[in-house]
Amino acid sequence: MLHKFKKNSNKKEKKPHKVKMQDLFIEAAEKIEIAINYMSETVVALCNENLSEVKNYTNLTIKTEKEADRIYEQIIERMYSRETLVFSRPDRLYLSNQIDKVIDKAELVVRRIGSYTPSHIPELAELLREAANISKQIGTLLKEAIIKVFTDFDAAEKLVNKIEDIRREIRKIEWVFLKKLYEIKPDFRDLLFYDNLIQIIVITIDKAEEFADGINGLICKYHL
Repeated sequence: MLHKFKKNSNKKEKKPHKVKMQDLFIEAAEKIEIAINYMSETVVALCNENLSEVKNYTNLTIKTEKEADRIYEQIIERMYSRETLVFSRPDRLYLSNQIDKVIDKAELVVRRIGSYTPSHIPELAELLREAANISKQIGTLLKEAIIKVFTDFDAAEKLVNKIEDIRREIRKIEWVFLKKLYEIKPDFRDLLFYDNLIQIIVITIDKAEEFADGINGLICKYHL
């Protein structure tokens, strides 16, 4: 039997283009925005009593977290390459770890929502929608701050300051939410669910704001 050979078999195959490490950080930053957006949509779907959308956005959030993990692994593999970046290796590691932690927190929110379906309480749903909207804003600002910190410290600092300002609003919502929750006195399981849900949403935003503070620290460290 004659063996078939591919044409031009003597030519070397082109190696796939190697993505720059800075581009990997940009991809990871985009995953933060996407994950927090999906998390926020999961919260809104719960408020709208749309369980199919809750499931859909939960799955999308989990998928995004897994995609972010693959990017994180690539960054770690390239950590000791000779690529020139603004930041030292420890600071690169800090950035990649913080991105991973924020996305992990967003995943926890959707998994919590998927664990139980509470009774619909309109007053609480309205506040959760506000919290979801603020979360989206912070996700976008954090993505932009991560990208800008590699090229424009002044622009990154302005974005960090915006995150700090907006983050205060989520705390106000949390206290109003808890006050209403304990005034309404729902079934104990619902009370426990809503209490925990607002807490982990706030924890996610706090982690994003903490990361923004860290970015500001890098700006102070490297700003000439």
